[in-house]
Amino acid sequence: MINVSSYLLFGPWKVVFFYCLGCLFFGFGLSLSHGGSIAGQVIYKGTLPQTIEYKVTRDQEFCGTKRTYTPIGIDPTSKGVQGAAVSIRSTPLLKDSRQPQTSILMNQNCMFLPHILTTRVKDILEIRNNDPILHNTHIRRGKKTFINVALVVDGLPIRKHLKKSGVMKVECNAHKFMQAYILAFDHPFYSLTNPSGNFQISEVPPGQHKLDVWHEFLGHLTVPVEVPTKGNTSITIEFPTP
Repeated sequence: MINVSSYLLFGPWKVVFFYCLGCLFFGFGLSLSHGGSIAGQVIYKGTLPQTIEYKVTRDQEFCGTKRTYTPIGIDPTSKGVQGAAVSIRSTPLLKDSRQPQTSILMNQNCMFLPHILTTRVKDILEIRNNDPILHNTHIRRGKKTFINVALVVDGLPIRKHLKKSGVMKVECNAHKFMQAYILAFDHPFYSLTNPSGNFQISEVPPGQHKLDVWHEFLGHLTVPVEVPTKGNTSITIEFPTP
């Protein structure tokens, strides 16, 4: 709470300034105890792209001779989109007291698992190779390499801190058909849609927000949403057809 005597002494702008500094360094400020939740579904009613087939040219005895990739997972009944990342674009000033956790990206059965990995800034990314063959994990943010490492059979996991938010693409230089994505957030207000396209984000501060929706094939869109105090908001988000 802002003290009235401080307000009269320093003026409104200085009080707000020092109050924000206190939020940063001492952890007081906005509380999530009155937050609401956003529950919704991401849908797409357009024409689905064809399945992509890759010819395997290396380690065929383990990976097989071909691999297929479906760009969009769609629920046939509801048209819900699987694997879309939904997040709050702008968040209030909050102190993050959460301890860093480990997010695991596995090379398994000649695939990256999970295909879409959502995690937090300051977390530790741990890359493992569970296959009996050599893999290479090359992770880029745009054109800039985050890590590019060979993973030998029965080797130790590779660990690296995530310092920036954003989308990163994962590829295996040894097996071109292996691809995945990592989305790192600097707040806890995000969710990945399930096979039915549904998502839920809890303890969202009340007020007006913008939801960012990302999908590896459908792209990116932003929609407004209002969250009530200790209430629930339902929303359906539809990706436009080409």
